[in-house]
Amino acid sequence: MGDLKDRQKKRQAEATVAKDDPTPEPVPATTRAFISLGLLMGLFLMSLDQTVVGTSLPKIIENLGGLDRYTWVISAYMLAMSIMIPIAGKMSDCYGRKPLFLFGMFFFLGGSFASGAAQDMNQLILFRFIQGFGAGAIMPVALATVTDLYPPSEWGKVQGIFLAVIMVSLVIGPFLGGWIVDHVHVWNVASWRWVFYVNLPIGILAILVTLFKFPHTRTSATKPIDYPGIVALTIALSAGLLITFWGGTNYSWTSLEILSLASVCIAFLLLFIYLERKAVDPILPLPLFKSNVFTIGCTANFLVSIGLLGLVAFLPLFLQVIVGMSATHSGEQLIPLMLAIMVTMVLSGVFLKKTGYKVWLVAGSLMASIGLYLLSTIHSSSSQTVTLLYLGLIGMGLGLLMANLLVAALNTVD
Repeated sequence: MGDLKDRQKKRQAEATVAKDDPTPEPVPATTRAFISLGLLMGLFLMSLDQTVVGTSLPKIIENLGGLDRYTWVISAYMLAMSIMIPIAGKMSDCYGRKPLFLFGMFFFLGGSFASGAAQDMNQLILFRFIQGFGAGAIMPVALATVTDLYPPSEWGKVQGIFLAVIMVSLVIGPFLGGWIVDHVHVWNVASWRWVFYVNLPIGILAILVTLFKFPHTRTSATKPIDYPGIVALTIALSAGLLITFWGGTNYSWTSLEILSLASVCIAFLLLFIYLERKAVDPILPLPLFKSNVFTIGCTANFLVSIGLLGLVAFLPLFLQVIVGMSATHSGEQLIPLMLAIMVTMVLSGVFLKKTGYKVWLVAGSLMASIGLYLLSTIHSSSSQTVTLLYLGLIGMGLGLLMANLLVAALNTVD
């Protein structure tokens, strides 16, 4: 009788642990691969649209006018994405990855269709903002889902593949945008509109894949959303981006407008930090930055992203305007960068368990720094071969950095 009571107590204890344990059931390998494919398609489209518009903008301006709002077509997308990324990451923890990923895809595709149908520059800028809003929900959810589906020992390899897809899409964006503008003429629709319409079939397929196979995962659903922190962060990011966009162009750096924006940015950034320290479940837990690895990793990733996005956004412009290349040919020059990033990201992820990430971070920093310096010395009469070699060196360094900075940060937090 005593043994029976002991067994009953043991079963009750096991049932309680199982009920309270938030760890999801293991996902079969075939299902993981299927879900990863859908996530990769979403990530590909999200990052592609950061750069695909650049080489098509001259044609867009020719059709819609609005030269004074030229860079807003890119900036509106980046602003919305910057705002949404931290918000979507927190909300996916609370409400699950699947709803947030589908939310992002629907907004992204809706913004893509509307951008392709825009009748003036103001409409295009608004629809690009909507598109970027959806893209900002896709990225953090897709990367966080990797930690739900795969064990920590495989994070380096899988994250390397995911980030390689992002980098490839960033680099082929200028080429694809130029090629579409130069060659795609279907149903008497202006060629530049297909830059946006091409997202639709791939995006719909990504939705169908994840709609039926995505596992249900969520944590801390009972904790309140940090809405005050979201508002403060949104205002701070918006003001900061407007400074970088208007400073030195529309307004001087010492003008009242820029100084006012700087004051707003600093004030709301300080307010955001204060709110995060008081929030029950902050959108950005400040104790994360007590880890030197996490803090240095975030700072380095910020600088690497500046270098990469600046490169893929402005090098095609240099090649078209200064060197005189066509839109398509200027995009082709970035292929060595694409291949180098892809190869080094995947290879470093494969060997990560044996070597650790520090050796790759040191090597990547040196290679990227030297390559960027060398690229800064090119001019209109520079050899094309030399330029391609510089781009290859930069790509190898950036590939090593992007994959391993993320892995280093992930290994230091819960």
